[in-house]
Amino acid sequence: MGMAYGDGQIVSIGSTLASLEICAAKLWWHVKKSGNMYEKDFTKENRIMGVLWSNKRDSGLLFAPTEWKKARLGIQVLPSCPFSDVKYVKDLGQCLL
Repeated sequence: MGMAYGDGQIVSIGSTLASLEICAAKLWWHVKKSGNMYEKDFTKENRIMGVLWSNKRDSGLLFAPTEWKKARLGIQVLPSCPFSDVKYVKDLGQCLL
């Protein structure tokens, strides 16, 4: 929007917010094989977070049980963007499908 209005400050703020969102998604939602954010059992079975609460994590969704891995893939792939980590997305697809 900043580029459309020719406002460099809005461009800068938008870029900063997008960068923070990317970092947060990678940290909290993307469960990597070699990661140590979550327990080993959870990491072994999951590559993506279903629901993240303030004091617990859940691999199920509000509308789908834990076993429906394709539902998690669908809800989490919707926000995938050109700057998503390609290697992680491939690993996620192999794990869930």
